[in-house]
Amino acid sequence: MGCLVQLSHYPIILNTELSKINEFLSTKNNVVALRIKVWYALAIHFVSRGIQFQQHLSKDSIKFVNGEEGREYLTITHETHQKNYQGGIEDSSEEAEDKRMYSTDSDSCPVKAVKLHLSKCHPNSKSLLNLYSRDALRGNPNHFPVWYTKTPVKVKAFTAFMPDFCKNTGVKRYTAHSLRSTAITAMSDAGLTDRNIM
Repeated sequence: MGCLVQLSHYPIILNTELSKINEFLSTKNNVVALRIKVWYALAIHFVSRGIQFQQHLSKDSIKFVNGEEGREYLTITHETHQKNYQGGIEDSSEEAEDKRMYSTDSDSCPVKAVKLHLSKCHPNSKSLLNLYSRDALRGNPNHFPVWYTKTPVKVKAFTAFMPDFCKNTGVKRYTAHSLRSTAITAMSDAGLTDRNIM
């Protein structure tokens, strides 16, 4: 129970709140909401604490794979240093193939959202998460092929992602640590051991 005890002071996102989040993710598909979808999907699927992981993501970080059963999934193509559950930086990097984000048949499919996001990025951009295009924000985004500029989101701005996400989805204010707690609790409930979760 070590890792779960360490995260007990970060509240997990309640099922009722997760339902609100899923509803938002399945019904909204505009410039702002799409970047929120992608950020949330990567944060919770790859059990990231946020800034240390997200600021290093590039468009080339994303790899789409067709699984053995024909179900597509997404992986991160490079190793990333992550904080461990005790708050420090681990000496060893996690393997790129260790974590996967699978496609679903729902309107809120995270893999579909990432693909759409990539198609709306500036062709010369390198970072995955970039600033909004003013034209796409102000006008009808369907009239603009590019929704995101080639300017990366600043490191400091990542701290506002979770408050903005909570506000937009209509849930109470959680921290990015709550995403980690929620993912870890879900894995524990599914029967994974602490060793497997870590």
